[in-house]
Amino acid sequence: MPPDEKTFEQYVQAALVDDLRMAGVYSDKSKVAVSAKMSMLDFSSTSGAWTLAARISAGAEAPYLIEHKGTYKSSFMGDNACQLTAQAFMPSVQDFLRKVISSPEFEKAFSNSVATPAPSAEAIPGS
Repeated sequence: MPPDEKTFEQYVQAALVDDLRMAGVYSDKSKVAVSAKMSMLDFSSTSGAWTLAARISAGAEAPYLIEHKGTYKSSFMGDNACQLTAQAFMPSVQDFLRKVISSPEFEKAFSNSVATPAPSAEAIPGS
């Protein structure tokens, strides 16, 4: 289980929000909504790999797929392999989120929101 008794998806979501907050670019009032539907979140303790994939939607950009396979040194000993797999989850999530945030589509969604002027308040005809 991920830390704080969260589901894996909740952990990834919270990590994304934390990363954006630490970078000083997160706002509850942002014009760009970001959502992700995890299509793969799996591990292999025998081969030493975490695989994460999600369809990302950001702003008006078309949804796009981000995939990441994080590898780590595992063990043939069952207890050790499980512990190493658990320890490798957070770094794999960080690498996955780095791909999400640095993707051209993600950057474009936010640059387009800055370039688009807010609608001006106009009087309603006949009022």
